[in-house]
Amino acid sequence: MPNIAEDLSPEDMKVFLEEAEEQLQLLDEEVIRLEKETSEEGLATIFRAAHTLKGSSAMIGYRAMTEVAHAMESMLDKLRNHVIVVTPVVVDSLLHSMDALRVLNEELADPAGIEVDFESLVKEMDTAVAAQTGDGGDQGDEVEVDQSLDLSDTVLAEVNAQLESNRIVYQVQADLEEGSAFGAVRFFQLHSELSEFGKIITSTPSEADIAAEKIARRIPERLHKYMVSKVPAGARPHHSFHVLDVCMRTGALADQVEILDRCRISWGVVQGVSGDAVTVRYEPVVLQAGKLVMGRPSVRETRRAAEGLSYLKDLQPGEIVSMHWGWVCDRLTPAQVSRLSAETSHHIRIANETL
Repeated sequence: MPNIAEDLSPEDMKVFLEEAEEQLQLLDEEVIRLEKETSEEGLATIFRAAHTLKGSSAMIGYRAMTEVAHAMESMLDKLRNHVIVVTPVVVDSLLHSMDALRVLNEELADPAGIEVDFESLVKEMDTAVAAQTGDGGDQGDEVEVDQSLDLSDTVLAEVNAQLESNRIVYQVQADLEEGSAFGAVRFFQLHSELSEFGKIITSTPSEADIAAEKIARRIPERLHKYMVSKVPAGARPHHSFHVLDVCMRTGALADQVEILDRCRISWGVVQGVSGDAVTVRYEPVVLQAGKLVMGRPSVRETRRAAEGLSYLKDLQPGEIVSMHWGWVCDRLTPAQVSRLSAETSHHIRIANETL
């Protein structure tokens, strides 16, 4: 039997296997399609599938699957951001990793003593990336970010074009409070707010670095001790724990509940679609009698596209979707909704223990 969390229940295992099978099916279809043609939508689908497998396998302590999925996610991130391009070597490494993920999933469902050399697969993908970038591949999440603005010819040309169109161009500088543990979150909030007022020509850190959380940061000792103290209560490495429990320690709770609700990965049913705007009915997280609870269903206005690039196409009323910071992210299956709902309720309970 592969090494996984000892307290994993049969029901949790069933949900994991069902969700993993769905994501593996997506990988099968899209990676094979990638051999014939490259599309932004196809790369995004593979990226989301790898990201989902990485997160769900990490939650149950399945390290081999987590490592392979993380390496795939990292490679797909570089493909989507045009750091590297699709080549036969890249496709081969993705196919090898996809086959390994399926074997790992089957081994979890019906152990046969098959061992997967996942470290070699990770190295194969890192080598494929390094062949195009000239570096050693993924350097991890904790990297220093060059704070100088990108003033390349392309950027300067865009600035001049805006000025010639009688538009005003601003340079904005924002400094995080020293010791802030959530640099990526703060920069994402700032980036999102500024985008509502105009076009961001360039930024440091870049949008890709913000999304990948490639921002040097340190967790204060007090906050680290608090996070560790939550482990015996059942805290797991899930986004809902970070948002609903850890994040609220950075300020006044009453002022942050709405922000927490926007930041968490929520889910709901599409009520209507009008261009890029999507109306979704969902249950918000609210504060009642000093405790976090799931509130009454309400309607939220979200978006599914920016500058013509859409996360989801052909979205229809009645479909269930996930949301994050006012954006519709993906369609959800019943198994995914069940898992997300269970994790949210679980970490609301843990957060309420210290409110």
